[in-house]
Amino acid sequence: MNNEALEYIRVIACRTYGVSYDEIISKNRFKHLIPPRKALAYFMRNILGYSYPTIGSLMGHRDHTTAMYLVKKFDKEDFFRRAQISEADLIEKMRGFFETKLD
Repeated sequence: MNNEALEYIRVIACRTYGVSYDEIISKNRFKHLIPPRKALAYFMRNILGYSYPTIGSLMGHRDHTTAMYLVKKFDKEDFFRRAQISEADLIEKMRGFFETKLD
């Protein structure tokens, strides 16, 4: 696992939606926590390549099917509009985390 890349994704998701990581992984089912959970799950899967069971575990010990649902329902356009960052910029930043590990 690339902990620096994961931490960066956590920070982006939390800042974008104005919630803490503890709120995201909590058992609370408040409506305002759903979009950041979806964002975090989506990026863990599609940028970091984590398995659904790993994502579920990192997100408050949720079932892998919950992680699958979160990834499937993520609204990319809404996230990038809120985050004021482009998908290309985010991917480029993530590439930097992996390149430093190869040097």
